Amino acid sequence: YFIKYNAFGTSSGTYSIRVLPQYDQGLTRDSSLEPNDTRMTAAPGSLGIRGTSSIVQRNSNFGTDAADIDFMRYALTAGSAYSLELIAGSMGMNVALYDSANTRMTSTSCSAGALCGLSVTPSISGTYFLRITPSSSVASGSYTLCMQANAFRCLTSTPTPTVTGTAKVAQTLTATPGAWGPAPVALAYQWYRRSAAGVNTAISGASAATYKVQAADVGFGIQVRVTGSRSGYTTVSKYSATTSTVIKASLTATPAPTITGTAKVNGTLTAVPGTWGPAPVTLAYQWYRRSAAGVNAAISGASAATYKVQAADVGFGIQVRVTGSKSGYTTVSKYSAGTGAITSG
Repeated sequence: YFIKYNAFGTSSGTYSIRVLPQYDQGLTRDSSLEPNDTRMTAAPGSLGIRGTSSIVQRNSNFGTDAADIDFMRYALTAGSAYSLELIAGSMGMNVALYDSANTRMTSTSCSAGALCGLSVTPSISGTYFLRITPSSSVASGSYTLCMQANAFRCLTSTPTPTVTGTAKVAQTLTATPGAWGPAPVALAYQWYRRSAAGVNTAISGASAATYKVQAADVGFGIQVRVTGSRSGYTTVSKYSATTSTVIKASLTATPAPTITGTAKVNGTLTAVPGTWGPAPVTLAYQWYRRSAAGVNAAISGASAATYKVQAADVGFGIQVRVTGSKSGYTTVSKYSAGTGAITSG
């Protein structure tokens, strides 16, 4: 669409323009718009979740061009019955529900401090918009609302859970759900791995209030979902913030190996690695010739727990490196002391 402007009367000048959507119903808005002041920027509403918001008068010209407007959007299903509970604070409220074509489906007025409601059974599935405006000249106020389906009531308290503990392999994370109400509310848990791209993957079997971090979690954040349910009320799920990225744990026991055997040609040397932990830890071996100057040279093919001394080792000491690895843990290498110089026999 195009708007054409023609100047007349003077040689130059300035002008301003404001384009208003139809659903603002011709109200002249000032520059201090809230994010949910238009239908296009309507805040998303979740069925069964009770929320609180504020509303203010723009200026003293109440009722003509100054009223604040709040929009909430809901995805409703054709043939299902929905009802809204709204509790007005210190100012009265007008509440109306519109379909996507901006046709008003139903509306009500709520006096200050009162509980009011409306109900609707849409004939078409789609997005519907709740429009809330002040109905009194009080400067500002707040309201609490909840949209629910199929005659269920809304839980009065659905806090966001928190996670405590260290995001490291083998550590235990604990979900703190907060106080849900009205009591009793049954709580269920599901833990998730969350990628850097924000993709959640449910962790199989992780449905308790605590979770022991696994090797597969390394590189991911961890998040918990708490779902509250009570007969006659809409079931609600809330997600915690994501933990920091899970890091590898440290092996708890990494002893320095020792060497037993005879340090002469054709003698057999044995690496004694000690006890690594937490078990099981996979151990790998590498044998070295060590010069009098302390320079190590890896012996090709010498990667078993034992080593048969060769003629090429004469004059060198022999040393072994033991490397311990375990999934989810930082790999560690430890070196033995060197043997004395190898003799020919």
